[in-house]
Amino acid sequence: HLLWDTENGDNTWDEVNIVGPKFNSGWSYIMGPLSDPSNVRLHRADVPADKMLGSIYADPIFSWYRCLGLTCCAFLHTDAYGAAHKDHLLIGEVNGSWLLELPLTADRDRIATKSPALADGIVRGNTPDEIARNQHELMLATSAGTITDMQLGPDGLMYMCSWRDGAIYILKPGPAPATQP
Repeated sequence: HLLWDTENGDNTWDEVNIVGPKFNSGWSYIMGPLSDPSNVRLHRADVPADKMLGSIYADPIFSWYRCLGLTCCAFLHTDAYGAAHKDHLLIGEVNGSWLLELPLTADRDRIATKSPALADGIVRGNTPDEIARNQHELMLATSAGTITDMQLGPDGLMYMCSWRDGAIYILKPGPAPATQP
């Protein structure tokens, strides 16, 4: 099993990371993947925490150029939603009220997207509309509030706490609502 986490940037680069031994995400020296042109002046060997703490920098598994305000993540370790969703990673966020569903590779160590626009593991866009268009295949819900915690219940359903609404939501099985790309 791998430990996954979400990380918020200031106004750029929200990330999904896999945390390994001595993991260092680079915050706040490096945000987003080191290979991105915005990080061209930086070098992994120069990450201050690497030098001081003996940690090891690793690029994010997946990232968003403009911050969504990722709040939490949880896995759908349940059969309740069908085989097409089993073990996918759900992510809540604060800025767009979106609930995201990220499918994983068979080894469960990468995000398995279909869109060529996401092949580099980055959702690009500067406005909410551009971001929504570019991450369309990942969007499970578009009015989810501010989901701050998600837990599978004993019934196999996902329960989600919304800070903005002061409510607990249950993700019900069934067909996904139609959304516009």
